[in-house]
Amino acid sequence: MSSQVEIIVRNSTPLLIGWYDPLKTDPQGLRATEIKGLWRWWSRAFIAGALYDKGLLLGRYSNDVLLEPTESEVECISCLAGKVLGLGFTGKNEAEASRFILYTEPLKEPVPKPCRDGLQRIQLLTIGKRGRGGHAKKGDVECQYIERGHIFKIAVEKRYAKYRDGEELAIKILLAALQLSGLGKGSRRGLGSLDIENISNFSLTVTNLKELIKDIYEGCTNIVDTHYDECCKRKTATGKTETVNFPPPMPVMSKKSVDNLKISQVIVAGNASFEPIHNFFVRTERCKVLYKNPRCFDELRENLSAWVLGLPRIQRRREKGRGKEKETWTGYETTVSRRASPILVSYHSDWNMFGKGALISIFISGDWPTELTWSKPEPREGTPRPKRIKVDFNVLYKAYRAAIGELTKYLERLNFGYSSIWP
Repeated sequence: MSSQVEIIVRNSTPLLIGWYDPLKTDPQGLRATEIKGLWRWWSRAFIAGALYDKGLLLGRYSNDVLLEPTESEVECISCLAGKVLGLGFTGKNEAEASRFILYTEPLKEPVPKPCRDGLQRIQLLTIGKRGRGGHAKKGDVECQYIERGHIFKIAVEKRYAKYRDGEELAIKILLAALQLSGLGKGSRRGLGSLDIENISNFSLTVTNLKELIKDIYEGCTNIVDTHYDECCKRKTATGKTETVNFPPPMPVMSKKSVDNLKISQVIVAGNASFEPIHNFFVRTERCKVLYKNPRCFDELRENLSAWVLGLPRIQRRREKGRGKEKETWTGYETTVSRRASPILVSYHSDWNMFGKGALISIFISGDWPTELTWSKPEPREGTPRPKRIKVDFNVLYKAYRAAIGELTKYLERLNFGYSSIWP
């Protein structure tokens, strides 16, 4: 690869990159730190997937979380992704800065627009300075976002070479990350998606995203085979690996299944439009499509499984009674810190060199809290009625099946043809 790779991108969905004022958008449009974070996340997911498929990523049970990576597993993944791929890492005994310098440049200065887009996630996340639950109050100041169609250059410069196999693989992972995820607020719901229009100074031997993901997975498998002993405390001289019967302790790109569920999968809906895909995660919008009724009890609600779409999932209700207005909170809460959604959405237009359509990535992992609280107000009093939910692997698999089943029915009801490109 050349010492500097240039990627020309165009945002295909509204872009909300925060600034010093969270209601305003960064005038740069894209921030290098946002892209680096996305790059590292997907690098860890691919490396960890190769480890998991070889039986080298097992995790451990804790009182609060079903499965979490062990300290040595975290060090191993960090070294392989940070040292060998070149993205930088800090370990117990050594540390290394990233071998890549990344910067962004708008090819035309983006003009921020007020957040009046009809997308549900923009309304929930960004209109006004919000209290708990994300609801706007009277007098709130409106936010800003960058509308679709702005063009940016992402430049990646290699400071020096150390592991050629890892550094070339890292660039491929960056390209996949820009295809599979958005940037900024609401990125897991497709906001901030970027079409890749051109790549300079880097030669790709694949012609589509399916081949690119397969090529990356094989490259990560080779990295693990070659550099595992160098990076990881646990040696593989015997060549033996453990049989894994549980999900991984973190989101990974794996070829395996557990309980007849794919550990990871990427679905493409080539003829989909963005707004309906984006709004699947809002129950009222989902119910309109599935049951033609915004107040339906879908499978996720019926089984109290909507937490699998991400935590916390709470909303504020105002109840009037006895001449006073009472505020209550309903939904799913946990004492564990926020657990992001395991379903990632991105959307690409005709400008994208890898093709048009919605991309939906689904990850099954064990890093979920062992206990949740679901609160529902009593119909008359408005008093929350808490219900404790114990989460084990069977409950987890049932929740995933409900979510995946609802999603596929939703796509079919909208006549969005879809197919799997991974595994």
